Amino acid sequence: MTANEIVKVLIVDDHPIVLSGCRGLLSSQAGVEMLEAATGAEGYDLYMSERPNVIVVDINLPDMSGLDLTRRIIAEDPSARVLIFSMNDDPVFVAEALKCNAKGYVSKNGDPNAIYEAIMQVAAGEIWLPARMAEKLAFMNQSNSEATFAGREIEILRLLANGKTMSEVAVAIGVSYKTTANICTTLRERLGARTAIEMITIALERKII
Repeated sequence: MTANEIVKVLIVDDHPIVLSGCRGLLSSQAGVEMLEAATGAEGYDLYMSERPNVIVVDINLPDMSGLDLTRRIIAEDPSARVLIFSMNDDPVFVAEALKCNAKGYVSKNGDPNAIYEAIMQVAAGEIWLPARMAEKLAFMNQSNSEATFAGREIEILRLLANGKTMSEVAVAIGVSYKTTANICTTLRERLGARTAIEMITIALERKII
């Protein structure tokens, strides 16, 4: 990108406070234009019509997973530069984001200025990960696949294996239904399962639970 080129950024997030914060942060930066969407469907349509330089996607959207939106956009435009934006900095989610060909992963728990740094680095064609997150990811990759399942993931698998519904699992582990559904999507992908039943069967066979 040239020094005078406007960086068009699309933020896809359903939290008004997050959108307001991004708006305030990016409006103070010269040469940045922000677009926004509150759902995956809106984000997809806006990306296809506006073709922003970078799209920042919340991993938890009301109508689809941010990872699913990333796959859908990149299937249509392999050159798309996607940043995943999440409260969860678990390396499992970071790894899944990179598998979807996202160009980076930003934690909402980190320095607010990191989002601007990430956007500019990705707009320049680079990958962006915080140093600590990259270290966690490297450590996870050095471990065997069974060892990388977090305690909460194992608990979700056990509860599902015991016949609990997704809603009951969410209540049992104290997170939202949306978060539980996203974790299950990630678990199915990691285990190579097409359905929840197949996921549980594989988990039992591999003695993960």
